[in-house]
Amino acid sequence: MVVDDVAAALRSRDAVGPAFVAGCAERMALFFTGSRGGIPSRADDVELYVRAVDLLWDGQAGFASTAGAVAALPELVSQEELTDDTDIDAFQAALTLHYALSYRVDGDVEHAAACAHVVWTAMGLLDNNIAGAALADAELGRQREVLAMGEVSPAALARLRAEDQALSRERFSAACGEHEEAEWQAALELP
Repeated sequence: MVVDDVAAALRSRDAVGPAFVAGCAERMALFFTGSRGGIPSRADDVELYVRAVDLLWDGQAGFASTAGAVAALPELVSQEELTDDTDIDAFQAALTLHYALSYRVDGDVEHAAACAHVVWTAMGLLDNNIAGAALADAELGRQREVLAMGEVSPAALARLRAEDQALSRERFSAACGEHEEAEWQAALELP
């Protein structure tokens, strides 16, 4: 499972849990939207992912119905073995979102820990594919940084989201190369 100190911190810092899982989903967002956004038949799934991440940050309501829709994503219901890096990345992004929403539905800290573990594992796999990368270490550092926060004010929440969006872009760019990433951003009209 996720590194022990992260799991322990999650269990003792309930107040930061919602921001923590929202950040995990945000950092994985482009691995789903970038790989599925160019497929016309997946437009609704891309929109679902974006809406779900917005919901995690807004923290209002509707987690259960959104969690149900995310659980039905092809990446989470397919029984096919994944061998393509893009498909693996999209699966990990969908699984991260699933655990983040599950945590918001029931407050079970084990879902938050699983969410953190998926992101950390995904970055470790990228490290294996990108010469000189240290994305898993950076992800673990980010998780620890967020967990060290006290209560998260609206201003801090906005800052966290902006930082996590930037991390998502950087990681996606590293994973697929700048040329390919620029094409995805143009196609998806991402900020």
